[in-house]
Amino acid sequence: VHLLRNSGRWDMATHPMNESTGTVHPVNTEGSNPGHSPWLSFAKHVKREAGIPVGLLQTSLGGSPLSDWMPGGVLYDNMMRIIAAAGGAVRGVLWYQGCSDACFPLCETYLERFTQFVCSLRRELCDPSLPFITMQLCRHLVPPDEAMDRAWSVLREAQRQAARRIPGVYVAATLDSAMSDGIHIASASNITLGDRAARIALANLYGKQIQWRTPDIESAARTKDGVLLRFSGVMRQIGMYADLNMANLPFRIEDETGIVPLTGYETPSSDTLLVKTERPIAGRCTVSSHWGRDPQGVYLVDSASRIPVPAFYAMEVE
Repeated sequence: VHLLRNSGRWDMATHPMNESTGTVHPVNTEGSNPGHSPWLSFAKHVKREAGIPVGLLQTSLGGSPLSDWMPGGVLYDNMMRIIAAAGGAVRGVLWYQGCSDACFPLCETYLERFTQFVCSLRRELCDPSLPFITMQLCRHLVPPDEAMDRAWSVLREAQRQAARRIPGVYVAATLDSAMSDGIHIASASNITLGDRAARIALANLYGKQIQWRTPDIESAARTKDGVLLRFSGVMRQIGMYADLNMANLPFRIEDETGIVPLTGYETPSSDTLLVKTERPIAGRCTVSSHWGRDPQGVYLVDSASRIPVPAFYAMEVE
């Protein structure tokens, strides 16, 4: 596994991957040690299973907004120069970004702007099916704040929807990751995330017959007892790690009178989960999971793959 470093030279891929000593493109110089990345684990997994050499192009910058990656933005233009220096073509894009857009009003236009970014890069590289393997924004360990918590939830939903609406875009769940500080993912969890991304690539780019699907919410319907959630991509059984007290349920149900108190849950079938409510639902209702910058509660997982469900926001309850 090799890395085209910021110095403009190919090298064996090692951490830190965005190390900026001797950089020839200072626009993405990090202000501090960028630490650990999921992408070395990703590349080693692909190399091992697909049996092909892997070269990584380093173009990233921690904390960068999506606006810098739009055509004409400093990081987009820098990325295109790096791709040109490497021969002008890439096999795919590895994308983890979003915290700088997790505020109002930027989060509300993230899906539209990310779609424009994908289309622009595909058009410029003459590859209309160029794959994008993305990761849902993880967590920020801060006290609750209603506006900012809602913004992070809106942005995660935009990332989930991008994988559903744009062909060739995939998203991996991250919220079960351990943290190394208030906002960065710990090294051990980066290895796990890299392996999740590698399984996506191996199945969809290299034709390997492996389990890669992330289970995802498909629908929500009201019942006399609460809200019935239905999921796609389930291998065995959707559920949680253990029986829980109500404080650990990762759902937020809102109707026309406010937040609906929860009393429990059941799993009526392998791909459904019934969230029980304390009172009948009043009027229009939505359900979210893993709310806010620092989601509380345990994670929904497929019991076979142990792959968690990405966070979802404000799904309409039918």
